[in-house]
Amino acid sequence: MNVRPPKAEARGRLLALVLAGMLPSCATILGIEAGTLEATDGGPLQDAQQADGRTGDAAVDGRHADGSRADAQDARAEARDALADSHVNPGVIYVATSGSDVPQCGTQASPCATIHNGIARAVASRATTVDIGVGTYDDAITLPSGLTVQGGFTATWAPGSDGGAATVIQGQANPPVTAADLASPTTLSSVTVINQQTPAAGESLYGVFVTGVADAGAPLTLDNVIVTVASAGAGNSGTQALPAAPAAASCTASDGASEGNGGQGGTNPGTFGAGGYTTGDGSPGTDGTAGHAGKAGAQVCFNLGECHNGCSSALCGVLTVPIPCAAGGAPGCGGGGGGGGGGGQGGGSSIALYVWGAKVAANGGSFHSGNGGAGGVAAVGAPGAVGSPATAPPSQTCAPTVGNCGQTTCSATSATVSGTAGTAGGSGGAGGPGGGGAGGSSYAVFYEGAAPPVITGTTLTFGQAGSGGGGAPAGQSGQLGTSP
Repeated sequence: MNVRPPKAEARGRLLALVLAGMLPSCATILGIEAGTLEATDGGPLQDAQQADGRTGDAAVDGRHADGSRADAQDARAEARDALADSHVNPGVIYVATSGSDVPQCGTQASPCATIHNGIARAVASRATTVDIGVGTYDDAITLPSGLTVQGGFTATWAPGSDGGAATVIQGQANPPVTAADLASPTTLSSVTVINQQTPAAGESLYGVFVTGVADAGAPLTLDNVIVTVASAGAGNSGTQALPAAPAAASCTASDGASEGNGGQGGTNPGTFGAGGYTTGDGSPGTDGTAGHAGKAGAQVCFNLGECHNGCSSALCGVLTVPIPCAAGGAPGCGGGGGGGGGGGQGGGSSIALYVWGAKVAANGGSFHSGNGGAGGVAAVGAPGAVGSPATAPPSQTCAPTVGNCGQTTCSATSATVSGTAGTAGGSGGAGGPGGGGAGGSSYAVFYEGAAPPVITGTTLTFGQAGSGGGGAPAGQSGQLGTSP
């Protein structure tokens, strides 16, 4: 037995249903958000029946206690017509290239213009589906948990039959489609994802980028999705080595030895992580060592009696104190070591579907990645600087004053001596060459996790691996293929 609500309450519920099904402009005026009406207990039409106190059977056989059957039928017809006219499906948000991103967009009559805004409207209105009309969307989207985003719809919102090629997401960002930590099953279907951006040096390009935590959470399903990614960026060449410093103007004497060359740089493979691919950059060569300063010259002194007043020793004696000396020559200074050559930057990778710790299933469609970027060429080391020559030694002159020696006038004599010359400074060692950058990889599908993505009927193609950059040693080449 059905319990009928009072007549006033029934009519109030019918009025609310009719108003909620009106055109979006009327709904906005009344404070009812278009596209957010949710059917409960069998939907608005069944609700209207129940509000009038009749079961489906009662409506069929025409029996009703209060005789309001005609009024109820009229109300149901008006509600049905209003819903049909406004093109509202409370569980669906609509997107079309002809639409407009106004605050209340999302109905068939007033679709949103961008996919990312349609997704935002779906989240706000608790809709479960976003239907996208045919056309090209310069957009980038993040898939929220539990939503179905599907393309290929015609102008009359009929599903297309072209395999998703008519709805194109042409990424403004890299990657154009992302999803992270999905808690409920999520679906992207019947769209083409294109990333044809011009990459920066060493930049990796992606199509669909999905991450999770230790393979927990719900799966992302890619139904009939076509992904095309351009080639990744090549790595820059290594930075030029700094020139060796010239020999100093003065220095402390040493042994004048020349030094050895710097060591060569190494190579590093690229790595993958939750944030994507990290390039394998070559390491720089080490700097050469500066040469040693040369040896200093020795001082030279006058011999005892070599500088005297010219008189005989018997009369005047020999000038012995002080004995003048000439300093030794200054040493040459060592040349500076040459700078090490910079390592080449690694090339980026091109990856159509990147999966890290997440669950993904692909049905149909195709994934194509471009070429991996070539590794950058390493720079050679700079030569060491030549040591400077020793300076000429100074000289010392002895010229005693003429004087009397007893009764004899003595004539003066003079003499000159010079210190020995120092040695030149040693040359600096050359800087070592850098290591070449590693080439980037090309993957149609790359995954890291407990289980690979489930790929069914999907065409997988990939480009060429990037070559390793030249150097000493040369960089490693990239990898290619499909990681599963």
